[in-house]
Amino acid sequence: MTSLALRVSTIFLAAAVLLALLAPQPASAQKGLGELAKAAEGGDLEAQGELGLAYLHGRNGAKRNVGKALPWLSKAAEGGLPAAQLELGKLYETGRGVGANLATAIEWYQKAAEGEEGEAMLRLGDACLAGRGLPLSRENATEWYRRSALLGNPAGQFKLASSLYLGKGIKSDRLEAARWFMRAAEGGHDEAQFVLGVAFAEGDGLPKDMDKASEWLKKSADQGFKPAADYLKILSAQK
Repeated sequence: MTSLALRVSTIFLAAAVLLALLAPQPASAQKGLGELAKAAEGGDLEAQGELGLAYLHGRNGAKRNVGKALPWLSKAAEGGLPAAQLELGKLYETGRGVGANLATAIEWYQKAAEGEEGEAMLRLGDACLAGRGLPLSRENATEWYRRSALLGNPAGQFKLASSLYLGKGIKSDRLEAARWFMRAAEGGHDEAQFVLGVAFAEGDGLPKDMDKASEWLKKSADQGFKPAADYLKILSAQK
């Protein structure tokens, strides 16, 4: 990627982040717990999901309580809300607040994926890759990662990039891999930032550029990714 292309993509990313910050939040996300509960009890599907998430994560004035979160997430998930379907799948996968049931978790991830939920697609890809809950298939895993990546999920973008780089489940294409690593890194994925930094440092698939290498490695290290901090020390010792 050229220096100009990198600057342009960075400008677009900054603009997108700014627009996201300035965009009004959904009405349910702005409500206090009492108002949210009233809307949820009145049949508001979005409020039901948000109330479940409020109890699950301790927001909107709620204290964390999986027991209170579960019925509202279930109601919203059954009503077709992808975000609730995703969270319900996670609960069944981990056994948090419910009996662990991988088959049920997969069913909810599939429903959420049908609703274009990128993280659910990522989790289905992981299931295919491990042969856990779904048939073992690198090709199917990569296809789920691709779908997640196209929806802007940084982890999906990173896993698609890795598949493209290694040629696992898809034809190897290091140039396309570099593009997806870049998107994931710009989305804040610490490991993608590390990979990109190393690629710039070593000229692997990208023009060698120590300034860009240091920039991406520092972003990764600042997020607590230790290999990036260690690599920066190596580069510093070589100067």
